[in-house]
Amino acid sequence: MNTNLDAKTYFLDLADYHLWANEVLFKSVDALPCGSATADEGLFFKSVLGTMNHLLVGTRIWIGRLRGHDPKHLKLDQVLHADWAQLKQALRSELSEVRHWIAAQPAEFFQSGITYTNTRGEPFTSRVIDVLTHAFTHFNHHRGQASVAVTRQGGNTPEMDYIFWRRVKDAGQL
Repeated sequence: MNTNLDAKTYFLDLADYHLWANEVLFKSVDALPCGSATADEGLFFKSVLGTMNHLLVGTRIWIGRLRGHDPKHLKLDQVLHADWAQLKQALRSELSEVRHWIAAQPAEFFQSGITYTNTRGEPFTSRVIDVLTHAFTHFNHHRGQASVAVTRQGGNTPEMDYIFWRRVKDAGQL
């Protein structure tokens, strides 16, 4: 096992993990009766669909900031895709694109910082590694909420923690 992990490789791994974990969640939602993704489960963004739309919006905002073009027109509760199948595809595409973008960055990029304005108009300067960490851990937070909704609806939510992905990947089973 190589214990030396540079920031770029670490974030590429996180992108791969989130692509995998999203698929685990998608399969659980897909196994529920039709319309379950849009059912109001009392989540902050109401439904699984609303929650996953928020993740798509959040990713576009944070990665946009890192790319130097903050999409200020996006709202945190904006529904970009009202159709579950289209939303799943958009999330797959977005994370795949983020992964390719990370792969194209030079090593020194991960040690730099960015200045941006948050959604309330407040200016901030943050380290790139902190912004990327936030963007990826944000998925864990909201995927957990969506998992609760699946469970409430009688669905089965398989294990989707990082360590399980790592073990499957290291065993060559991905």
